Amino acid sequence: MMSGSRLGHALRTSRAHESNIFTRRGPAVVLKHRDKLKTSSTIPGSGRLSVPQRMQALVLKVGTGFFTSKEDGDEFRALYLKQISGVQLRYFTAFAQSCLLGRRAAVVKAVLSGQVPPLDGTATPYGFGYAPLVVTGSSQIGHPDHAPADHYVELLDFLLDPAVVPGCPPDVADIGRTTALMGAAVNTVDCVAELIRILVARGADINHRDIFGDTPIRGYRDRQRRRGRRAHGAGRGHHDPRRGRHVSRGDV
Repeated sequence: MMSGSRLGHALRTSRAHESNIFTRRGPAVVLKHRDKLKTSSTIPGSGRLSVPQRMQALVLKVGTGFFTSKEDGDEFRALYLKQISGVQLRYFTAFAQSCLLGRRAAVVKAVLSGQVPPLDGTATPYGFGYAPLVVTGSSQIGHPDHAPADHYVELLDFLLDPAVVPGCPPDVADIGRTTALMGAAVNTVDCVAELIRILVARGADINHRDIFGDTPIRGYRDRQRRRGRRAHGAGRGHHDPRRGRHVSRGDV
């Protein structure tokens, strides 16, 4: 799932800037098929992403179900993240770039002039929908290249407006079956509540399951738990006046 996200971070750091929940499912694993990772595409519009043969095989193996093998799931996640780490903004189409950067005026102009790809289509070999790209881009609010929060909120609302023909479905899923709502559920930006409200109001499925079987609700609850632990200093220990120092949870 694209959260505010590994994809967003990769876009920020590659080219000095040139949203995914796969990062929260455990440690990275050692890939068994490193030779398959030398296939990053330089084709315009690809985002410099490609789908290695081994990833294709895993997707075909799981079919319409979910990963039941931890080994397969970990390998898919590692392949996904390896590819995402090489993503570059300049290899996206101009329209996809505008969605990622929150360029509301440019997107509106392109849509109204008809100079856009099918809005129910996808970008890159990973199959990112345009609503998920907006949500992913919002995770980088504050970076000089990205628009302010209100532009992302208004842009998402515009793209999902049923009056915009042919319209942009809220639940376009990528290769990992991640949707915009799943990305928003784990996003930590201040405007995330507005993004979620728009997606749900426009019909996003709150029970949609990704390739791991996870739902937006689970992602949101996990994020809330992590925030709660940080707010209460879980794992940080406490100051013990008897010892005159900070005591961690591992101290005896």
